[in-house]
Amino acid sequence: MSERDIPPPAPLPQLRMTRVLSAIPELVVPASYRLRHFKPGDVEAWAALLAENGGFGTWSVDTAATFFAADSRMRLEGAFFLMRGDEPVATAQLHLKPDDPSVPGPELGLVAVVPRFQGHGHAAVVSLAVMHYAASAGHQSIYLLTDDYRLAAIRTYLKLGFVPWLTDASHAARWDAVRAVLDQHQVAARGRREEQ
Repeated sequence: MSERDIPPPAPLPQLRMTRVLSAIPELVVPASYRLRHFKPGDVEAWAALLAENGGFGTWSVDTAATFFAADSRMRLEGAFFLMRGDEPVATAQLHLKPDDPSVPGPELGLVAVVPRFQGHGHAAVVSLAVMHYAASAGHQSIYLLTDDYRLAAIRTYLKLGFVPWLTDASHAARWDAVRAVLDQHQVAARGRREEQ
């Protein structure tokens, strides 16, 4: 048997996090920004934001349009843009998963921020908007999917009260590795503050 005969390893499933929708932090929109729901004509703006973010693969208007279809599991009133003037700079959506009994509630999905606006807490704002909407719609909990390397996103989700949800044999060790890196970053940041 040669190396070419050995199949590649199966890709690991994404990490999952979950949160009960109680005691949700207050939603505060930064000055000079506004928050709004999606409208039917937002397909191009959403596709452009996701494409510019670059973290979700290739996005086109055709790809985005499926989420705006009448049978979509993304409801426009549960999808949000954070706007700076007329420009959408961050987005997050509530995705319903009625056919999957393994999930505890709807999904917080496709949280994205335009790169030049990253690092200012905008992902937390749009995530909180979705969480508040989900709670007002009667959902008891929410979950999300993320990747091991999305450390800034994971840090945001932890601050919002999400906790790891272990659904795969690989998850425990991977979460231990993520926590170790986040702890290292925290120690390094503390050291930089003390030097100033």
